[in-house]
Amino acid sequence: NWAEDVCQALGFDAAEPRDEILTLETREGEPWRLRLASGVSDAPAVARFAGAAAEPDSRGASAGVLAVPPRPALLGAQGLQQDANATVTALTEFAKCPRAYFLGHYLGFSGSPRSGRAGGMTAAELGSQVHAALAGEAPPDADPEALRLARVFQQSPLGRRAAQAGRAEREFDFFLAVDDLVIRGQVDLWFEEGGELVIVDYKTDDVSRSEAAGRAGDYALQLRLYAMAVERVAGRAPSRACLHFLRPNTVIEVDLAPTLLDAPEQVIRDFQRAQATLEFPLNEGARCRRCPFVRDLCPAPG
Repeated sequence: NWAEDVCQALGFDAAEPRDEILTLETREGEPWRLRLASGVSDAPAVARFAGAAAEPDSRGASAGVLAVPPRPALLGAQGLQQDANATVTALTEFAKCPRAYFLGHYLGFSGSPRSGRAGGMTAAELGSQVHAALAGEAPPDADPEALRLARVFQQSPLGRRAAQAGRAEREFDFFLAVDDLVIRGQVDLWFEEGGELVIVDYKTDDVSRSEAAGRAGDYALQLRLYAMAVERVAGRAPSRACLHFLRPNTVIEVDLAPTLLDAPEQVIRDFQRAQATLEFPLNEGARCRRCPFVRDLCPAPG
């Protein structure tokens, strides 16, 4: 397994009994994840297996215990392994800002949440309830705000068209292989109307009508990946893809014909290259104001 590969690559014996805990030590006394986040490529000075948390040794090295994840952050740098699969959400986050993806998805930091709360719920919890309601699976104790936002879509022209469509797929799960990467995701809604295939993605972002158009660019890759998946299932390309921002009740259509630089295939190649080199550059922009890492682990001025 990958842990044995790490030990072998670093010259340590991986044959001794152990549980699924990998201890990574750094000689300077800094947690290895923080050193990686700071751009230190040689953060793990020693890797060894341990059955329990290690104590500082005679050299003054500090030890941190990391439960083995599906894939380690260090294997790309060692040239041993890269992710063979990724979610659409992860790729979308990477496309928006590789640095934020690295901190959140790769190293597992959560940062300082900047999303507000609605009815005592986090933004993610609210979004989950809205999606459940629109799929006809609203929980018995659904928040009134979630139900209100679901009705916004159901009563909209786009929602009424979907309700009357000859074929409609909601919460459509898929796996998609592109350039040796298996991508998994879930399309909120796609439907067929008058020979046209339409993809819809609901958004509960707290934005105004004027801000929605600018925010839509962050989700372009997501809808293009959805379009690729729907095309493989339906046998033809979708005609339209729409983002419905429910709070301002605004629909933004996304161009499914990307440029060479922001094509899904190019983003996937960049994603794989970043893992192989552990180079995750900043992509500064207005989104930095919403980033949980700004003025924290990320040097962007925000």
